[in-house]
Amino acid sequence: MTQLEDRPGMRTGVVTDGAPMQHDRTEGQAFFREAGPVFRDADGLYRVTSAAGVQFVLQHPKLFSAQKAFVVMIGLHFDLVPIL
Repeated sequence: MTQLEDRPGMRTGVVTDGAPMQHDRTEGQAFFREAGPVFRDADGLYRVTSAAGVQFVLQHPKLFSAQKAFVVMIGLHFDLVPIL
């Protein structure tokens, strides 16, 4: 697996705590899409908002895996089943 790198022009440090998902999902999705097709939030998580981007992520589970997050943040060491 390769390390994902920030690309020129990609927004980073986006605060997502104020996303209005609970009140209006359409407005909430617009909130995230406004940040761009791919952005990194204030917690360091990469967010993919375009349909094409999401499809690419789902089709390349070796490139995009949450396994490192489980090992680093939670301390669990086991293989994850890709969600396709």
